[in-house]
Amino acid sequence: MSTGPSAGSGASTVTAATLQRHGERPGLRGHVDYFESIGSNRALLESVGADRAAGRVRAWVGLEHLLYCTEGCFAAAQRLAQEFDTGLHTHSSETTWEVEQSLGRWGLLPVEVFHRRGILGPRTVIAHCVWLDDAEIELLASTGTAVAHCPCSNMKLASGAARVVDLRAAGVVVGLGTDGEKENNNLDLLEETKFAALLQKVATLDPTAGDPWDVLSMATIGGAGALGLAGATGSLVPGKRADLVTVCSAACTPRRSSTAATSTSRPTSCSRPRVVTCATSGSTAGGWWRRGGRPRSMPTR
Repeated sequence: MSTGPSAGSGASTVTAATLQRHGERPGLRGHVDYFESIGSNRALLESVGADRAAGRVRAWVGLEHLLYCTEGCFAAAQRLAQEFDTGLHTHSSETTWEVEQSLGRWGLLPVEVFHRRGILGPRTVIAHCVWLDDAEIELLASTGTAVAHCPCSNMKLASGAARVVDLRAAGVVVGLGTDGEKENNNLDLLEETKFAALLQKVATLDPTAGDPWDVLSMATIGGAGALGLAGATGSLVPGKRADLVTVCSAACTPRRSSTAATSTSRPTSCSRPRVVTCATSGSTAGGWWRRGGRPRSMPTR
């Protein structure tokens, strides 16, 4: 969900000229009207609720980029999140242009504007966070604000590479995200793990960066922590909800050569590095779950 230009939402209108300068296609009325509003966010929360299906479906309030929303829209979104006891999600610092515009309009960096508007905190997740300085990273860490790292989107739009290592070192909870369909072209989180690892390598010129253990941590317990669900899911420990997929080992293992003497593959189960670099949604299969004390198979996909 995102809030943006809409009558009565308190959000500013994006002009056609601005959209065209930055690669967006304006609608017939001179603006793109695919944005949601405070009203549509409320309608979703009223119809679905903030927590449904025994906690498996949750809805948050969404704000679009800083430059698409007025200060009044930020305040209304925060009140709505508090009213429904849910979280708040927005995007920030995706491009250098966004940072420059923030400095020009308010004399503050984007995360500093968020802090002034009161939306930072442990129930806020900010997507992208590519162009942050050290002070902004510290601000996120000190307020408990989480980050959704979206490597495929950041590469497709040539946004840049987020300072994932620095964010995690500062204590910021970082999960993985896909961004939207038009910014990514699919919502494959397993694919996202591979590109999260590779993007860090090329951005730092360090082949040891993007460690698979760290990437899988972001894809699992990091994402759960960002959403405030680390106590319920994100790791396989007694008392947490089971959230399982199996990964086809053949998809993660090099093919054997025609002769045993030249074979480089080993008949072992998938290692964590291979899961990160080889697995896709096409190589996942069913897992197991338990109802009434009896194990049952999940359908494959």
